[in-house]
Amino acid sequence: MRFALAVVLVASTRLAFATANYVYHERTGNDPGCGGAPYVAVLAPTSAQACELRFKVEYQFYTDRLRIYYTTDGSMPSGAMGVLSGTTQAAIGSYLCTFGSPLTDVCSAIIPAQPCGTRVRYIISAWHSAGGTEIFANSGACGGCGACENSGCATVFEYVVADPPAKLKFVDATWLGLPGGAQPAPGKFIGCNAFASLADAITAAAPGDTLQLAAGDYPGIAIGKDLTIDGNGAVIHGASPALTVSSGNVTVTNAVLTTATADPTVLVSGGTLTLRNCVVQESTGSDQAAIRITGGSVDLGTTTNPGGNTIDINSPGQLINNASPTPVPALGNIWQQNGATLASNFAIEDAIAHALDAPGAGLVSYVAQNVYVTTNSGSIQRGVDAAAAGDTVNWRSRRGKRKAEPRKNLSPGRHSERRRRFSGRSCDGAGPGSPAR
Repeated sequence: MRFALAVVLVASTRLAFATANYVYHERTGNDPGCGGAPYVAVLAPTSAQACELRFKVEYQFYTDRLRIYYTTDGSMPSGAMGVLSGTTQAAIGSYLCTFGSPLTDVCSAIIPAQPCGTRVRYIISAWHSAGGTEIFANSGACGGCGACENSGCATVFEYVVADPPAKLKFVDATWLGLPGGAQPAPGKFIGCNAFASLADAITAAAPGDTLQLAAGDYPGIAIGKDLTIDGNGAVIHGASPALTVSSGNVTVTNAVLTTATADPTVLVSGGTLTLRNCVVQESTGSDQAAIRITGGSVDLGTTTNPGGNTIDINSPGQLINNASPTPVPALGNIWQQNGATLASNFAIEDAIAHALDAPGAGLVSYVAQNVYVTTNSGSIQRGVDAAAAGDTVNWRSRRGKRKAEPRKNLSPGRHSERRRRFSGRSCDGAGPGSPAR
């Protein structure tokens, strides 16, 4: 009988020492109790840094196996007694030091360095090889912990690998669905310098970055920071405007901007927008402006840096609606209606709302040093008022003939110090983008 009792006591002792009292971890820089290092040494590791994680297991000798189960593809980590499930990987832990009474182990395991943009998710466990239950963090007798004896109820910790921001970021809609850290092309890592979503790339971009788009279709975007977008022929479709600029210095090149909604294709309410070598298609579903400006400034082309843009309206839309007081340089562009190039600068004028149509609005200049007045403009005087010194004011009479007077001083008052040149050649010689002289 005494022998049998001894056997029972030994077995009970072994069982007790085969199950951890608790396993605990936190993502902080706090000291776990000994060893002089925090729970997490680097909270936001770069792609060059492994991630050392520390955790507590109570009591000493109750366990002899430690695991961190982790994933790098966005899935939840899963495993049991060191056996992995799905895409889960494992880091084997080690015992570092003890503290307290009774003694508690402080343990450590290292997750290897991962590519930039990788989302790492991990869970932690401890067990004894002699038998007993695998206990997962955070569970057991630690304050506020519950009971957890399988990976399905374990506390899931995570971090994202983040390198110093790259100034050049790549966007390709065909990368949709790739997990963070995936490498769709050499040197390009999803979530770091490569994105499937243009909106996500804009959010991640720092002021002054450049986004390089792959050819394809992208939803409309809103920008409020310094940013350059190289479209590479990509099409940006507006669910509302295709492009909205509210602040910052924004440059868009080599993109096609289009919408089918009751909104302008491009809306600028603040900041500065520069367009070069773009196609702006006015709404195909509503009479709108291809480009509407309510604030800020827009550069569509200058004498030294022509725009090279094509602005196309679907009759009877507007090429540009400038409701701001800021002049708009728009030299070196192609102006179209229903896909056909407008043959007259007067036709271009009638499709632009600006200083000649509303007092206080800024002038849109589409031919250098020339202003065009039509019967739809408020008056010739508005053309004179909008023109700069040395400009030529061209106008068409109600009978359709260009009228002119020789060079002369204007009416006295605030215009007396300016001279305006009036040219009287036939309007047949005034094609788009070319001055009538």
